[in-house]
Amino acid sequence: MAKIYLKYSPARRGLTGMEYLPGFLDEQFPTIKFTEVIADEFNRFGFIEGSGDDLAKALMASSEHFAIKQLTEKEFIGYCRLNYVPYENENGDTISFTDFMSNHGIEVSDEIEAMKEAKKNMFKEIVKKKLEPDNESIADIMKSLVLFHFYYNELNDTEKNIVDGKTASLKNVYSKTKCINAYSSLVDSIVAVVDGYYSKVNELESTDDPDIIKSIEY
Repeated sequence: MAKIYLKYSPARRGLTGMEYLPGFLDEQFPTIKFTEVIADEFNRFGFIEGSGDDLAKALMASSEHFAIKQLTEKEFIGYCRLNYVPYENENGDTISFTDFMSNHGIEVSDEIEAMKEAKKNMFKEIVKKKLEPDNESIADIMKSLVLFHFYYNELNDTEKNIVDGKTASLKNVYSKTKCINAYSSLVDSIVAVVDGYYSKVNELESTDDPDIIKSIEY
C-alpha cells in the first residue's frame, strides 16, 4: 500500500462552507484513507494511503479540487515541525515533536534537516513562479542545446567569447558537485518510478484479455 505525503487546501462549498479532503475521500473513494497530521492558517498536511486504480482515481479527482501538492517524506516532516506547537498530555508532560510524529507512525531522524528541506520547498515555489515555463523559455532551452551541440565549433572568436562568458557565469551558479548530485537524484527518481511503471506496461502489452487488463494495477 502506497503512502503519499502532501499538503492541500480545503475547497470552498457554497458561499460560506468548506469541503475537506477526508470527507471527500470517505464519500467518493472509501478504500482510500487520508490522515491529517497538522495544519497552518491555509494548508493541511497529511498523507494518503491506498493502492491500485482506486488510488489513481482518487488522486486525479482530488488534486486540482483541493490544490494538492505532493511532498517528500523529509519535506513533510519539515512542514510539520515548522507548524508544531508543543502541548501537554493528560499527565502534564510536554509532548516532543518526535513523539508527536511517532503517534502518526512517522519516524523523525533529523528534524533540523527536515525543516531545511521544507523551507527549500517554499523557496522553490517562488522560483517556479518566477521561472514559470512558457513557450518562449522552452524555445530558448532548445536553441541553447542546438548552439552547444551543433554550432559551437562553427563560432568565431568573438562569438565563442560571448558564449564562454555566459557559460562561466552559469558554472558559478551550478557547481560540478551540484550538477552531479542533481543528475544522480534525477536518475534515481526516474528509475524508482519508471521501472515499476514499465513493468506494468509490459504486462498490459503482453495480453489482449480485457479481464486481465482490468486486473493489472500499479
